[in-house]
Amino acid sequence: MNGLHIEHLTSIVQNEISSLKQLYQQKQYDKSLDKLSSLGIKYPKFRDHPLHNGHMWLESKRIDDGAEGLWRIHDQLYDFSDFVHDHPGGKDWLRLTKVREFKSKCFVFNSLHVPFEYKKY
Repeated sequence: MNGLHIEHLTSIVQNEISSLKQLYQQKQYDKSLDKLSSLGIKYPKFRDHPLHNGHMWLESKRIDDGAEGLWRIHDQLYDFSDFVHDHPGGKDWLRLTKVREFKSKCFVFNSLHVPFEYKKY
C-alpha cells in the first residue's frame, strides 16, 4: 500500500512539473539563457517563473546540472540505477530523492551500502 501511495504522489508531482513546463514554454519565461551572476554562476532556470515551489526548484536544478538520473551527495554525483532495487531501505526512497542534494549529517551513507561500487560523475 505504501509503495502505491508513493507512486501516486510521484505521478501527481510529475504531472504538475509537466504542466508547469508547458506554461513556462508558453510564456517564454527564460532569462537564464545568457545571464551569469557576478561570480560566474549560471542564472537559475525558472528563477523568474511566476509559480515558485519546491518541485519547480528541483526541476530547475535537474536541468541546470544536467544530472538526469543521478543522485547528488555532498556535491558529488552518483549513479545508483543498478542498485535501486537492492537498496536495503527500499527502492521508493532512492526514486524520490533522485537529483536532490544531500549535505546534512542526518543522511547516513552506512555500511550496508559499502559493498557496492558506485559510479562517480
